[in-house]
Amino acid sequence: DDLDDDNDGIADPWDNSSCDDEDNDGIKDSDDDDSDNDGVSDDSDDDDDNDGADDDSDADDDNDGVDDSEDPDSGNDGVYDLDEDDSCNSGP
Repeated sequence: DDLDDDNDGIADPWDNSSCDDEDNDGIKDSDDDDSDNDGVSDDSDDDDDNDGADDDSDADDDNDGVDDSEDPDSGNDGVYDLDEDDSCNSGP
């Protein structure tokens, strides 16, 4: 059995879950202090998704033309927002 079918160093049970690592820095998003990997801590970064818009006024995080309030997958990561949460407490 291949426990890491895409050979990215993340075991499949965590790699194929809501414990994603969108910036591919080896830290799952729920634990990542720099979610866009730009060297600026999310606490100090006004543009965590690097889309050029201040996150406080950003209404379309994935730039797909659908307001986040109407978008079932506002991160455009293939996981519905309702299924994403910060409860990924185990894994690599």
